[in-house]
Amino acid sequence: MSNRSERIGMINEILKGYEDAASDGDFIQRLDGISSVDLFAPVIEHFPQQPSHVLDIGAGTGRDAAWLASLSHIVVAVEHVDAL
Repeated sequence: MSNRSERIGMINEILKGYEDAASDGDFIQRLDGISSVDLFAPVIEHFPQQPSHVLDIGAGTGRDAAWLASLSHIVVAVEHVDAL
């Protein structure tokens, strides 16, 4: 197996793990229970002060995208796992 094939296999395995976890409603509640403010506190000083365009790849439930939009950023959120 090539390195590319191994990486694709690993990515698919990770995505399946999220898909499986998302089937448990508690997982989504736990994700959404994490405060974006608390999560990003260690790096918030590096966030732009002016409204900016933000791409949230692996957006999950959209918690962080919604928070960023509430700060007047223009957000595009992408999530590969449909269950999220």
